[in-house]
Amino acid sequence: ATILGVRDSQLWRCEHSGQFQGTGLPFEGSEEQIVERFGPEVAKGCGPRLICGNVSVRLTWAGELKSFDVSHESCFQRYGVVVGQRFQATRLTPDIFPFQDFVIIIVGVLEDRLWFVCDQTGAIPFPSEIANPIRTFKLRLLYTAPIHPPGNPLVKVQGSLTDSERNFLHDPGAHAMLFCSSPDLLSLQSPIIAHSRKVLITDPLNPKPRRATIVGDRLGQVWAIVEFDSFATALHSKTQYQATHEEETVGKIAILRIPEIQIG
Repeated sequence: ATILGVRDSQLWRCEHSGQFQGTGLPFEGSEEQIVERFGPEVAKGCGPRLICGNVSVRLTWAGELKSFDVSHESCFQRYGVVVGQRFQATRLTPDIFPFQDFVIIIVGVLEDRLWFVCDQTGAIPFPSEIANPIRTFKLRLLYTAPIHPPGNPLVKVQGSLTDSERNFLHDPGAHAMLFCSSPDLLSLQSPIIAHSRKVLITDPLNPKPRRATIVGDRLGQVWAIVEFDSFATALHSKTQYQATHEEETVGKIAILRIPEIQIG
């Protein structure tokens, strides 16, 4: 391991082997206990620094494969965080933060912005104008652990962000976005829905049935391309689904002129 520095009165290290490889972790115990276990040089924080320019490659929410800077200089010295740290909103977190119900995981720095993930549908950036996102959004540190790669199949489809995400990212347009197409995950919402399946939908705001093509799950919401739309949108949490007798093929989304790209 190498020494990262001191934060919140705790000495931090980065593991270079084992199950926590590449993860920042705090030393536990008093200075005397640290000296007894690891030696005096560790307690003084005199060890070598992380190699500058450490890189982690992962997908963004827009389905782009990017190289994230996970180095000590970019993450810890600038933002006071390390990759793999889990944070959660508190009662003091402002309403503008749209991920109140999620544990967010720090993944690195890209284009002068700190990025995180909430689920398997790609990394999301904090606003560039915020110098210390953790402090600004009053987030609480939970724990630090390795980041596991996505285990569910992902699809890349043109979609429109929710209003809260648009305000957070200052991005009003429609983009290619990642969605989880796992049958098991979608079946938790309704047993009759699946990726690329045609259904009839109704919800409290739209009681008249509408045709829709299911795209996938993103941040706990079902997304679909509703009739006459050219991009996917998040469906109401109380949406009711009715099966149709239309043939199910993976090409259904392509019929709506929306390219579908299998990510995994």
